[in-house]
Amino acid sequence: MARKKRRADGRVEAKVTLEDGTRRSVYGKNEAELRKNKEEILRRDQLGMPLNDVSMTLTELTQQWLDDKKFSWKPKTYQTNYERMFNYVLPIIGHIDIHKLKVPHVDKLKRELLNQGLAPTTANSCKRALNGVLEWAIDREFIIKNVAAKSDYVKVPKKSVVPRDMQYLNDFRDAVRHHRWAALFILQTFTAMRHEDILGMQWSDIDFDTKTITAPNTLQRLTAKTATAYQVQGGWFSSDAKSKSGTERVWAMVDPDLILHLRQLKEVQEAQQEHCKVNGVIWSSQLKYKEGDLDPKGNVIDGKSELIGQLYPEWTETSDLIFTREDGNPLHQATVLHTMKKLLKDAGVDYVNMHGLRKAVPTVLAAMGVPQTTTAKILGHSQVSLTNDIYTQVHNDSVTEALKNLV
Repeated sequence: MARKKRRADGRVEAKVTLEDGTRRSVYGKNEAELRKNKEEILRRDQLGMPLNDVSMTLTELTQQWLDDKKFSWKPKTYQTNYERMFNYVLPIIGHIDIHKLKVPHVDKLKRELLNQGLAPTTANSCKRALNGVLEWAIDREFIIKNVAAKSDYVKVPKKSVVPRDMQYLNDFRDAVRHHRWAALFILQTFTAMRHEDILGMQWSDIDFDTKTITAPNTLQRLTAKTATAYQVQGGWFSSDAKSKSGTERVWAMVDPDLILHLRQLKEVQEAQQEHCKVNGVIWSSQLKYKEGDLDPKGNVIDGKSELIGQLYPEWTETSDLIFTREDGNPLHQATVLHTMKKLLKDAGVDYVNMHGLRKAVPTVLAAMGVPQTTTAKILGHSQVSLTNDIYTQVHNDSVTEALKNLV
């Protein structure tokens, strides 16, 4: 072993020679730890095991994984995986050294998540996130095996789903028809757009002359942590559709009522913009800072900040949005769902969320005999199997009619 030196961070560093003749740095907080790490490096080298980071907790590994994936993931993917790991996985097994992580630890993770009252699908999502962390660690030669892959997924009970029909879509439209966001809700029953697509729609996506809508960008609300990681001011992120098929979609506005609702909404929005102008208010810039938001430099605001209660600086990326609050700022998905739920309840119509409504469209089209390839195009799916296996539900009446052909 060559001479040792003390680093600026206080650790002791030395070099060891591996079996292939290469030299490698070894570190330790003191002489004893340095000697221990040297012996471990040489042992692992002799056994052909990965040499990187002899000691690292799962939490430390996860942070490195996220830091790396930030450059290839969209912000929402980063946010989802961050929340699964830091909210659920790491509080239970994050303290364990990655080289000591075993299959029973992963089994314990699933049990504890279920004992907390979380759904089996949530436990499986957390296992998938953990699996991604460990696969990445194998590629970086931090570990030699993925223990999460050896642990089974939790069995998910199949829910009894009532397929929606054309009558339901008509009842749904009647229930929301007189609300100021009627165009938003009715549009979903014709296009089966994802909620983030509809909320990201801009007036430039609509051509009233040809009565068509082109695929909009998605608009997603980010947490302060994700917004900081991606340097997104204001917490809203706009991006292309999930797939190439999604970006190539064009819908015909076949319903005269939908066109009428959109035209009326545009008139209302122009009046709101004029009201803001008269009162010296900048349209689409009136979000107020609160604890947890980002300041202009991208730092998270604490509860003592003087910025709390002050207005965000001008932000014009949302100025052309179709569906906004009265001041032009983006609608939050939770607000939309809450409103839709109340409208349906008041009208005595069964509640279905935006994703359930997205599934209702292909189900109705299938009952009408529309080819699956056409339905897949409407939904923006690149594979027809996805449309058929997950999104299309079969009515019992359709099954009965099919069986009559055997008589």
